[in-house]
Amino acid sequence: MNHLKQFLTLIALLFSINILANDGVPPIQGEITTNGEPLPFATVVIKSTTIGSASDENGVFTLTDIPEGEHTLVVQAMGHKSKEVVVNLSYKNPLDLNISLEEDVLGLEQVVVTADKHPKRRIDASMVVSTMTPKAFSQTQSVTLSEGLNFTPGLRTENTCQNCGANSVRMNGMDGSYSQVLINGRQIFSGLASVYGLEILPANMIEQVEVVKGGGSALYGSNAIAGTINLITKEPTTNTFEAGINNGIMGFGENNTANDLNLNLHTSIVSEDKNSGMSLYATHRKREGYFANEDEFTELAQLKNATFGTSIYHRIGYRNKITFDYFHIEEARRGGDNLDTPEHETLIAESIRHKINTGAINFTRFVGENNGELSVYASAQHVDRWTYYGAEMDPGGYGTTTDLAYAYGAQYKADYGKSNFIVGLESNGSILNDKKSAYTDDNGKTVDERLVSDQTSNIVGLFGQYEYAFPKLTISAGLRGDYYDIQNKVNSSNDLSNLVVSPRLNLLYSPTNNIRIRGSYSQGYKAPQIFDEDLHVETSAARQVFHINGDNLKQETSHSFMASFNYHTDLGNGEFEFLMEGFYTYLDNPFIHEIEQDKDDETIFYYKRVNSEVSGIVQGINFELRYAPSVKMNFNSGFTTQTSLYEEEQVYTDNIITDEFLRTPNNYGFFTLNYLPLKNFTLSTNATYTGKMKIEYYGNTIADPEAGELRTTEQFFDLGAKAEYIIKSKGFDIGLSCGVKNIFNSYQSDFDNGIDRDPGYIYGPQAPRTIYFGIKIGNLL
Repeated sequence: MNHLKQFLTLIALLFSINILANDGVPPIQGEITTNGEPLPFATVVIKSTTIGSASDENGVFTLTDIPEGEHTLVVQAMGHKSKEVVVNLSYKNPLDLNISLEEDVLGLEQVVVTADKHPKRRIDASMVVSTMTPKAFSQTQSVTLSEGLNFTPGLRTENTCQNCGANSVRMNGMDGSYSQVLINGRQIFSGLASVYGLEILPANMIEQVEVVKGGGSALYGSNAIAGTINLITKEPTTNTFEAGINNGIMGFGENNTANDLNLNLHTSIVSEDKNSGMSLYATHRKREGYFANEDEFTELAQLKNATFGTSIYHRIGYRNKITFDYFHIEEARRGGDNLDTPEHETLIAESIRHKINTGAINFTRFVGENNGELSVYASAQHVDRWTYYGAEMDPGGYGTTTDLAYAYGAQYKADYGKSNFIVGLESNGSILNDKKSAYTDDNGKTVDERLVSDQTSNIVGLFGQYEYAFPKLTISAGLRGDYYDIQNKVNSSNDLSNLVVSPRLNLLYSPTNNIRIRGSYSQGYKAPQIFDEDLHVETSAARQVFHINGDNLKQETSHSFMASFNYHTDLGNGEFEFLMEGFYTYLDNPFIHEIEQDKDDETIFYYKRVNSEVSGIVQGINFELRYAPSVKMNFNSGFTTQTSLYEEEQVYTDNIITDEFLRTPNNYGFFTLNYLPLKNFTLSTNATYTGKMKIEYYGNTIADPEAGELRTTEQFFDLGAKAEYIIKSKGFDIGLSCGVKNIFNSYQSDFDNGIDRDPGYIYGPQAPRTIYFGIKIGNLL
């Protein structure tokens, strides 16, 4: 209780103290417009300071507490080109500015930070950066991060278990453990949380998602081999509110249906002097379990999710800023049969309950006149997980897991016009404890609690990057040194420590204003720790699959090469962009799994992670085409063609022998199309394409389920459509929407059946045909 009082007192102080205020200085004020109309929500920031504001619904902004002298105003708004305005402020002459921004429908000048930790226009970043905004989440009806990532070039998300709905994102042909998920640029998304995390994180907490494909270990450390996904949460800029409800019916037109209800709320409050602000967001989701056939076992798990979060900032003077972020997630998911019956009284149950608390604090100080910026930060995420994985009324399927992930460090960056650099020191790690609960077996014998994993990991990293811009060529080089130490008290043969050096070199050549040619080399690594998939147990009456680490594992090392050609131009009143991006990744000591059967229980199988004796090669090309003939219409598409192969065939079982990466299609892509036939009325359509791929099958329709067989899946085309109309009124707006996902029900048709099914035999689109409708209200929709 004392800690709570101290926390509330701190918040009150942040909103009441105004240090170094200069009441005598007249404010800078003005109006921001586009095409002659007021532009709300545009941000105005004074460069090299923490002073900033946002325009209101009339496009009006004010800036206070500004020292005299020359300043550079940076004006930005979503969907518009940014502008810098140089002003001279004198106490005697107040400034009243009129600033007009040009539209940027394709987001070519959208500011991104993930490529090299410096804010830059997307088109000027040294690496290709793909972005997804709240508008894109809404137009594709993506209520979670997992759904939205399908509309990003080179990415594909998938469900990997019929029982519990575990999911994964695959980037450039590599599975989820090769991608680093960041929250506000920090490595705080724990391995335990990421088992179901892509589906846990709601879209309404996200301000922007930035995706950088290719090795990112030089800046972001371990696991950033395929690339990084950076979730930037919402920060308060002006007084706003928005609340909405959306309801979907999955399986519409089929024999079985399931309801999916989503409620969300977001509001932000900013003090009159703009020195303090707070945003709050909350969501509630309730999804019924979905049964695709008549065997009474789920194909999509039942979900109940509640999320609450806040972001708070306070400016101290005009060069210092403190931000605090926190979110709490409670989620319960369950699959199998008889979902309202206690787990140990059912034929199959995979049941997981999460409590996740995440907090972060950051202090920023601008230093000197060269946009010098010092940041000191700390963040932590605690996950408390209760689980049941069992079949045939097994009383021993209960367990508990806790994980504390943390990160802290400091970085300094400076911009000298033609050159810039960044250096930093950080430490991140986790403390993971996984237990099987005590129980009484069918013979009345008490089985004691058993420790499954007790792992601590810590990585200390020192990184730096320098960039220099010639007239048409920009060169950046980065280097990171990591020392990792992994200790497992259950199996000390898995203990490992090592020093890893990860270099990166990027080239950006701009022969004309319309062409960008990029090339890069990066080296990355993946430490042999316990990963997210290790903490998920596939369960049926015929088999239980546990993931374990083999003895004496070595780290996996990657060498990634990227090259891209980017062309953009104005076409009439519209904009056009074409991107072709080639990638080649060589994996040394890649992790693969060997399948072993338990000596005492023939229904238990272990997927043991080992280092392959041969290397793996992932290569391909991403294509992206974007066209906006006018502000009323925009088209975005991406397509990937690739191969993911080992240099020699890998033997998983006597029947499963292949040199291909499993669950990896050679072709996949997406498109979105948005059209405004009337003011405030939007029609949207979108689709994802998933090509054929190889997948393991250990089900009950073959003669030897233990040996399994290798199957080739069908291809899928998932088409959706949405209509939305905004009713404008004074004080608040109302939005009405309806639509259909997966119109043609392009969905897996050969799910395994019965108690002894293979729950891991699931592929293709994440949901069947779904109709939905929604309503939202807000003061600025």
